[in-house]
Amino acid sequence: MLNLPAWGEQKLQEWVPEQKGKWRVTRPPFGIIGNDMDSSNSIALTSQSKQKETAWLFIQYVCEQSGTMNWYINPKPSEFLGGQNAQELYRTLTGLGSSGMPTPLDRKASEIWNRSIDEIINKNTSAEDSLSLLYQDIMDEVSIPYQQLLNYKK
Repeated sequence: MLNLPAWGEQKLQEWVPEQKGKWRVTRPPFGIIGNDMDSSNSIALTSQSKQKETAWLFIQYVCEQSGTMNWYINPKPSEFLGGQNAQELYRTLTGLGSSGMPTPLDRKASEIWNRSIDEIINKNTSAEDSLSLLYQDIMDEVSIPYQQLLNYKK
């Protein structure tokens, strides 16, 4: 057994190409649930969290809006995993459905997020205030094209 994030399949192909077709993915043990966020960072909501509702809103936001989570839109079986559709398993485990195609705004919002998150964390504000500041930073730069997309959707 080996515990890796979603990109672990590609690493295994590099490390042990001769074992093609012999590996499978499964849910984490002990009821653990987490989301890999492109860089091997995971998000977990613990039972000890004092901000469960806010944390859950954050996890939902990242899963639904982040351009880094678009791996689940077109799941395909993997030859390396013996034909297993690991992406479909990940989608089932995380409860994600396809939220649509990414937009150019996803990349811009991700850039703002990455640039701003350390600064916001260092301000030592509440989670709600931090998310509000981050949301405002993103909307300051993407609100007009965001509104245009909403109008297009109608």
